[in-house]
Amino acid sequence: MQQHRQTERADKGNCMEQHQKQEGQQIGALEFVLTMERLPELKGTEGTNQIRKFFKKFSSATKEWTESRRISALESKMIGKAERAFDAAMKHRPKNFNEICRGMEGILSEWDCTEIRAFNELWEGVKRRPEETLDEFAERIYGIVDRAHPGLPPNFVSDFAIKHLIRAVKNLEISVGLELARRPGMSFDSFVALAVRAEAAQKATKSAESGNYHRPTFQQKTTVAPQKTFVPRTNRVVCYNCNKMGHISRNFVFAGTFSKERSKIGQIWKGKSPTSGSDDEKGRKANGKLGTIFSPKSGEELVDTAATNFENWLKISKSLSFPIDDLKSAQEAAADEFIKPGLILQRDSMPK
Repeated sequence: MQQHRQTERADKGNCMEQHQKQEGQQIGALEFVLTMERLPELKGTEGTNQIRKFFKKFSSATKEWTESRRISALESKMIGKAERAFDAAMKHRPKNFNEICRGMEGILSEWDCTEIRAFNELWEGVKRRPEETLDEFAERIYGIVDRAHPGLPPNFVSDFAIKHLIRAVKNLEISVGLELARRPGMSFDSFVALAVRAEAAQKATKSAESGNYHRPTFQQKTTVAPQKTFVPRTNRVVCYNCNKMGHISRNFVFAGTFSKERSKIGQIWKGKSPTSGSDDEKGRKANGKLGTIFSPKSGEELVDTAATNFENWLKISKSLSFPIDDLKSAQEAAADEFIKPGLILQRDSMPK
């Protein structure tokens, strides 16, 4: 009987212990669930101060747990960038909760600095180095975009890298051509190959236009024949004052010729004399001191030719000392250039 009673007491004690263990396990599971619900998730983009607050809160809430349980709970709270930092900390550090937390803080801080520098470089505009090829420049831009936007899918990284490459190319012709040639879904490698071909074609075109496409490597022996490059023309020069050949006068000083007033310009160019009639013969006599036939038609053609040359020069230079708005102003400006006192007009330079 006594042994039977002792056996019953032992069975009751075992049942009580098992019941307490079950209750403890249930309380522990409930505590675990409630604690995990209170703890936030960590993305890794919150900043250094917020990351430190997270680790302090997590450590104080799980200080009574075992190391393995704390590490598994910490892993369940990692998302995105923080998850990659957790994997990196687990590879290089022992399976100690505190060591893993400190390692993650250092990794995330370093990544934040790298991202900030890369993002600032993209924002300011990536500059091409002096001896850097376009292929190397594009590869560097792709790496900067990847560092500035970690965790971004590869297709989005390629799209952003293409946009930044177009922006970084300082050549307007190439950048506009690449923007027009770009197609949706185009890979980054295909776009870079297109850009390299465009740059090579532009360099070849400019070299051909400048005449530098053929440069012999050896020194050619050339023989230059003597040429008569100067022809004396003093016998064709006529003095404007005495009407004799062989010397010139530096001023237009004779009556009734080249008045400064704009209203008399038409009469001079059309061969009319202020003192004579309006026919061609009288115009020739009045302007005989110029040493050439100055007909009405030739004067108009002279102004038109000067205006045409002036317009062509305007298209090339686009920088004049006085504004030109229309053809009439161009003709007047050309007339002023030809009527300046002291300008010498030779016979063979006038229309015949």
